[in-house]
Amino acid sequence: MAQIFAFGRVENDLVPKKSQKDSTYVCFGFTEQTGKGQFQYYQVWAWDDEVSRLARLGVKKGSRLWITGTQHLVDCTAGHGKERTKILKIYLSNFGFLPGGISKEGSRQPYRKASLPNRGSCWSRQEPHQKFISPPMTA
Repeated sequence: MAQIFAFGRVENDLVPKKSQKDSTYVCFGFTEQTGKGQFQYYQVWAWDDEVSRLARLGVKKGSRLWITGTQHLVDCTAGHGKERTKILKIYLSNFGFLPGGISKEGSRQPYRKASLPNRGSCWSRQEPHQKFISPPMTA
């Protein structure tokens, strides 16, 4: 188990589900570009408050995010249980939107400097639901 901070893109739409203990959770693919033509895939898991925040801010397939959380290397099976493999899971603790998104028309979308109470400054799109909030600073 290790702390991770990654920049990347959400690979599938988020579908909230209920656990056996009645907690709301979501699992989604996340891809980080680690070099030219090289990518690292993670499976990201979020629960309760983070699921609400993901939905409220409109995170969806293709959203560019920074994420932080706890990383685990987990054994799993693929190919209908015939093939054993390992995957990297991230248990989400915080996230935010990355600036510099490309619109559907292919042009850069404008950003404006915004100020949030008790959070310092951030960069946000002119759409109110997408905001880049700088991650918490650690000593």
